[in-house]
Amino acid sequence: VPALYFPYLVYPIDGKGRVTGLLFPHFGYSSLKGFNIGTGFFWAMGRSVDQTFYADSYSTLGYGLGHELRYALDQPSFGVFRSYALKPKDGRDWDYDLDWNAMQMLPGRTRATLTLRQFSNLLFQRQYQDSLNLATTRTKRILFNAQKSVGSTQLRLFADSQDTYFTTSTRINR
Repeated sequence: VPALYFPYLVYPIDGKGRVTGLLFPHFGYSSLKGFNIGTGFFWAMGRSVDQTFYADSYSTLGYGLGHELRYALDQPSFGVFRSYALKPKDGRDWDYDLDWNAMQMLPGRTRATLTLRQFSNLLFQRQYQDSLNLATTRTKRILFNAQKSVGSTQLRLFADSQDTYFTTSTRINR
C-alpha cells in the first residue's frame, strides 16, 4: 500500500527544441469574469513555425476559443496572428479580438506588411483584456503596405483604415 503520493510531471522540452503537446491548465478568479479554467495545445510545426490553440471557460462571462500562429522565415519575413472569440453566457453573438502583424518578402523583392487590430466592441475589450493598454484602447486599425524598388524609384501600394471611438462619436480615417 503506497504511503506517500508524489505527482509525476513531464517537462516537454527535449534536446531537439520545442515539442508538441498540451499546455498546463490555468485557473483563476476575477470579479468580472468569475472563476475561470482553461488550457491549450501547442503545435511545433517546425523550427520556425508554431501554433497554439486555446479553450477557456468563465463562470460568469461565457467560454472562449483562441488561436495563435507564429512564424519566422528568412529575414525579414515574420508573422504573428492572434485571434480570440468569446461566446457570452447571456446569449449575445460572439465577441472577438484580432491582433495580426506580418511582414513578408514576396517574389520580385517585393515587401508586404500587414497590421490588423480589430475587436467586436469596446465593452468586450474592457472585460476580456488583461493588459491595461489593450483594455483601454479605443482604436481599430487595418494597415496594408506593399513596396518594390525599381531602379532608383520605389513603387508603393498603401491602404489604411482607422476607427477611433470617443464617448459620443467615432472618428473614421480611410
